[in-house]
Amino acid sequence: MFRKDITCLSAMRFTSCMRYIIFIMIFYCHTLSGLRNFALNKCAYQSSTVKYNNFDWTADKAVDGNTDSGNPDNSRTCSETAVRMGNHTWEVDIGFMFIVNHVLIYERSDGTDQLSGFLVIIGNNSNPWRTEMALQKSHSTRHKYILFADYTLARFVSVIRQNSTTLTLCEVEVYGECLHGKYSEFCNLTCGQCSNGEPCNKDTGECLNGCKPGWTGKLCDKGVRNFALNKFAYQSSTEYYNKFYWTADKAVDGNTDGRNPDFSRTCSETDIRMGIHTWEVDIGFMIIVKHVVIYERSDRNDQLSGFEVFIGNDSNSWKANKPLQIKDLGYYRYRGFSYDSLARFVSVIRRDRATLTLCEVEVYGECLDGKYTAFCNHTCGKCFNGEPCNKDTGECLHGCEPGWTGKSCDTDASAKLTQTLFRADLTVIGGSVAGACVGAIIIIIIIIAVLKRGRNTVTGDTEMKINETGVTKDESFKYTADKETSHGRGNIDSNIYCTIEDI
Repeated sequence: MFRKDITCLSAMRFTSCMRYIIFIMIFYCHTLSGLRNFALNKCAYQSSTVKYNNFDWTADKAVDGNTDSGNPDNSRTCSETAVRMGNHTWEVDIGFMFIVNHVLIYERSDGTDQLSGFLVIIGNNSNPWRTEMALQKSHSTRHKYILFADYTLARFVSVIRQNSTTLTLCEVEVYGECLHGKYSEFCNLTCGQCSNGEPCNKDTGECLNGCKPGWTGKLCDKGVRNFALNKFAYQSSTEYYNKFYWTADKAVDGNTDGRNPDFSRTCSETDIRMGIHTWEVDIGFMIIVKHVVIYERSDRNDQLSGFEVFIGNDSNSWKANKPLQIKDLGYYRYRGFSYDSLARFVSVIRRDRATLTLCEVEVYGECLDGKYTAFCNHTCGKCFNGEPCNKDTGECLHGCEPGWTGKSCDTDASAKLTQTLFRADLTVIGGSVAGACVGAIIIIIIIIAVLKRGRNTVTGDTEMKINETGVTKDESFKYTADKETSHGRGNIDSNIYCTIEDI
């Protein structure tokens, strides 16, 4: 390498040297830029495969991570198409769309020319070389080629060699990154709510500069909301002024306007007297408190100074707990940091003052792990790897544990299968019973029809053979009317019973 560097510099060919330097910088430093080789161990195929030295030179050998090209006849680390004149193609399917930065090609380095004149083409579908433009080879060194893609979107990368005898590739590396807003090894996860709409880290999903307001977590995928909104609030006393009661609920009504509360009537206030003034909101259930935001009235500056904010598990917890650390946010707003403490009650205290005025108190947090919904009263399903579900919707972000299904992973797949099979059995049984019933009805109808037909036949024959005197015209039989014998009887008419005697 260094010998070639000296040759390059001594030749004083500025353009060639610059290209070579750029190649070296990219080749040896691309891993530092966050780019990764998307082709590694992906599905690859080629137009044909040669078998030589008891070895199939299959397409996957060019994406196995082994760049050894010194003696592929023995190392068996390269792919190669069958030896014949014509067009030879090799292609790798990344499996999803991503941003391609550049492609590195390794050819065999034992002196055999089996790659000259090749083309590299990227595209959105298989066989993109039929429609897409080829990448331009920037530079090569030591049997390696680099081709820039200028951050083109693609899924397939093809290497083409036309009008040649074969195509041999010892390794193909395709460097790039996930689409904006996606991350993970397969670029199939969506970034969270990063600050200012910035993209997350495309490998880890972390938001480098924090989250948007209302979101938390390393991935900024945990929504935090104002749990104090419209909750039950009370205070130590209530001021009545300007024909208006400044009740405690005015500080959790969602209206943060503190410019002129004497007329807008959007703030709470305790009765004017010296002493300890308290205001408290009951969330109604335990939550993870992230922070508390306090809005004071902006037309005066003497009714909130020296206040303290407390959180706890019961009412009047301010008497035993330490106050939160307060930060002045400007514009008559303050933030109290709770550092993910568990609490149900939030109290604002002002000691040895004349009054306590609050235009809005917002308590931002999230449900306890394993709980979700607006009231944190539903339990998460069986999320993959025991991960907590989305605390607003209950959905499992990364799928379900084996044997569970549904968006919330709360449906037992085996039970669902059993229920399905049970319903199927009921259907079969019901069909069988229905079929049996129909068959029985048909048989009964046939029996009734046969019996009825037999009855009609006997009656007709008897009426035909009996004359007025009771003797048949056919002398082979003799009938006796109004007489029963031991031979049995047959009902021919309602009042006539006949016995047949052999003559």
